[in-house]
Amino acid sequence: MSTPTPLVVDPVLTAIAVNYRNPDVAFIADQVMPRVPVMSPEFKWTYFPPDQMFTVPDTEVVDTGQLQRGITREAGARSVEVGSNEPCAATHQFGAFIEPLDKSDAAAKLAFFLPNGQFIMVDQVEIPARPFLGFDAGDEADIASTVEAYFGGAFQ
Repeated sequence: MSTPTPLVVDPVLTAIAVNYRNPDVAFIADQVMPRVPVMSPEFKWTYFPPDQMFTVPDTEVVDTGQLQRGITREAGARSVEVGSNEPCAATHQFGAFIEPLDKSDAAAKLAFFLPNGQFIMVDQVEIPARPFLGFDAGDEADIASTVEAYFGGAFQ
C-alpha cells in the first residue's frame, strides 16, 4: 500500500484554473461541433419486424421500376435502337466485376461484412448479368403478330 502524500498545491496552476473561464457565448466545443436546434423533443424511428432485420433486401430489377423508366428508344427509317441512360444499366444488362482500385498492389482486397456478420476479404466480386433489354423468342413472336395484324395480310 502506498503512503499517503499531501496534496501539492501549485499556486500558478491554481491561479490559472480560478481565473480562466470560457466566455458564456464562445465555448471551444461550439467551434468544434456547433449546436443544432432541435424542433421538438420527439424521437422517431422506422420499425422493422425481427424477420426483416439483418436480411439482404430483394434487389430485383423490377423493384423500383428505375431501369424500366430509363429505357430510351430511337427510331430510324429502317431500324430501332433501344437502350438506357441509367448509370447502372450496363451492369444489369451485361454483369460486372468489382475489383480493388489499386490493381498494381497484389495484396489489395475488397473487404465486406456478410449478412450473417462474417467478415470476408476477396480479390473481386462478380455481379451477375440480369438482362432487361432485348428480345426472346416470345417477344419476336409478339412483334411478328403485331406487324402482321397491322398490315392485315397486305403481303399475302
